[in-house]
Amino acid sequence: MSGDLRLHPVGIFLESVLAHLERTRIDLRVYVTTDEEDAITAKLKPHANGWRSIAALGPEAAARMILDDEIDVLVDLAGHTQSSGLPVFGWKPAPVQASWLGFFATTGCRAIDYFIGDAHTLPADEAHHFTERPWRLPDSYLCFTPPPYDVAVGPLPMAAHGGVTFGCFGKLIKISDAVVALWSRILHALPDARLLLKAHELGAGDVNQATLDRFARHGIGPERLILEGGSPRAEYFAAYNRIDIALSPFPYPGGTTTAEALWMGVPVLGMKGSRFVTHICESLLHAAGMGYRSPMPIFSSLMPGSSSGAR
Repeated sequence: MSGDLRLHPVGIFLESVLAHLERTRIDLRVYVTTDEEDAITAKLKPHANGWRSIAALGPEAAARMILDDEIDVLVDLAGHTQSSGLPVFGWKPAPVQASWLGFFATTGCRAIDYFIGDAHTLPADEAHHFTERPWRLPDSYLCFTPPPYDVAVGPLPMAAHGGVTFGCFGKLIKISDAVVALWSRILHALPDARLLLKAHELGAGDVNQATLDRFARHGIGPERLILEGGSPRAEYFAAYNRIDIALSPFPYPGGTTTAEALWMGVPVLGMKGSRFVTHICESLLHAAGMGYRSPMPIFSSLMPGSSSGAR
């Protein structure tokens, strides 16, 4: 059940999963909570044996539909996000119910039996954060869907510019004041480095200026920053050829952007967290064989807990 089966992280990560389901053993039914569709929706639909909208139904009526369809396992793909179907789960229309992919914390709904993650996002010592029982997949709980077109991986930008170009292509709201402070310290430690921020929120002059001002308060001038708005998906992927290293924000790291960066051959630096959401980048890096490493000397004094007092 989802309202995000379109150009959205849920739709993007779900596509590869549905394409590899054993159709002789699994009868997949989909219940959508919105009627918004796009090209991703068109790719997902053929993998389902049933596709029904519950957008106009109340929770009890939707639960009755699911019960009549004799669903064995009902999976929530939204949690407490827009167009959530959680009230339907409260009626327990399926004997086994789980939450996966679309949310990063417990639903708090005791009618949901399992929360699906992996060893990194659901470590045993954090199980008390959930009302649901943890169900750990063997690798990452995410399965990236590559773009349907080839985007060539280019040479390292630092070979041409002489300095490292860092980048973050995630939502601007994830770049907290603590993130700005730490990334500014990285730029001070590497005087030839630059930072490319690419986000849909950028592009408007007032947002760009506010972003420049945030870094200026830490002594980083506008010449060290490259600010760009959103772009069509193919151009977006090509933009990864303009950065050497991707920086994942904290405490809410990049999930989709981490996968996309790795797909484009760009290494990602992220923080080890203490909650499901803070482990998302960590999970993907471990799945790619790039788990925790001791920090390079240039970053050692910048890491949390260092004598310099960095976040």
